[in-house]
Amino acid sequence: MSNLSDQDRQSGDTRQLLPAIQQHQQSLLRNLHSHHGFEDSTVFPAIRLKHPRLNVAIDLMEKDHQALDQLLHMLHQRAQAAPSSLISSAILDTARNQAADLEALLHGHMQNEEEILVPCYLIYG
Repeated sequence: MSNLSDQDRQSGDTRQLLPAIQQHQQSLLRNLHSHHGFEDSTVFPAIRLKHPRLNVAIDLMEKDHQALDQLLHMLHQRAQAAPSSLISSAILDTARNQAADLEALLHGHMQNEEEILVPCYLIYG
């Protein structure tokens, strides 16, 4: 979504792509929710229990998840809000900005996972 060109947005070609975009978006939202739900319910409590010195790092990861939940909720609401015939360029611009926000949040979160969780797994199993 964030890579849609201005020409595509102006020509209306994105409206033809909207059903596929919405389907991929819903799949992404489900997978992200499942992934961080597993971390919240299983991984983070185990790390907190075994390695309390990492609590500050886990707090950071949980804050990422809270921000991710808010953004995923907004994206889900936007996807459900209007039929494709009512999608305006302003709505597409907002969706594009939200996709960029999601990309930035996920990039930072994955970097935190690599720096915090992966070494934990490698060292402690």
